[in-house]
Amino acid sequence: MTFAIPTNVKRCYFRSKTIIRIANIRPHPRPHPQNFPAMMLKIDNFLTKLTRAHPGIREIWRLAYPTKGPTRPGSDWALLAFADQETFRQLSGDVRFRRADVELLVVREGDEFCEPWGDHPETGYLSDWEWVRISDREAQYHGTTWVNDEKLFRTTIELCKAIRLWPAEK
Repeated sequence: MTFAIPTNVKRCYFRSKTIIRIANIRPHPRPHPQNFPAMMLKIDNFLTKLTRAHPGIREIWRLAYPTKGPTRPGSDWALLAFADQETFRQLSGDVRFRRADVELLVVREGDEFCEPWGDHPETGYLSDWEWVRISDREAQYHGTTWVNDEKLFRTTIELCKAIRLWPAEK
């Protein structure tokens, strides 16, 4: 898995060949104020259509970084949906919601997640991310990045925040 390394890092701790970075709450550069309402409207429309077509989705969270690499600031969405196995199966056959600007991971039973589409879907476990809900609207998890420098590969582990987007109120 790869994650974008934020420029807004507060502290770094070095352990052997692993760098642990603690990122602050705002994971992406703030979009231009004029573009922000349009951006939110687009994702709100997507979430509304997705949850109407697949009512088995219980929650959708925005991750701090996509698992497949850096994003274009203000345009890409990494989402984590909580649903049952049947909803995941139905969603896997519904390509209307497969979008280039949205990476959707679905937590099925327990803490296993998987992308619903693609030849090599992203898979994993929330327990590997050390996913912890800190409130009804926020969660924390550890994201991993491979850093390639001139001499060796290193792993960067970042403490990230996720924000619940849907349902908006609980």
